[in-house]
Amino acid sequence: MFKNNLKYYRKCKGMTQIQLARKAGITNDYISQIERGIKNPGLLMAKKISSILEQNIEEVFFIQS
Repeated sequence: MFKNNLKYYRKCKGMTQIQLARKAGITNDYISQIERGIKNPGLLMAKKISSILEQNIEEVFFIQS
């Protein structure tokens, strides 16, 4: 199962969903859906989001068995 720590790391950076979405070039609705596990980002978007949050992709997005 695909999981993420997006909300945790976003809040650690003191960012809102809107701020992160603007930096990533996506909608805040999409960020919300990723955080709630409704949507999964593609590899390039996951890398971009992780980079914005200054984290390794493996820390933000991971597969839980």
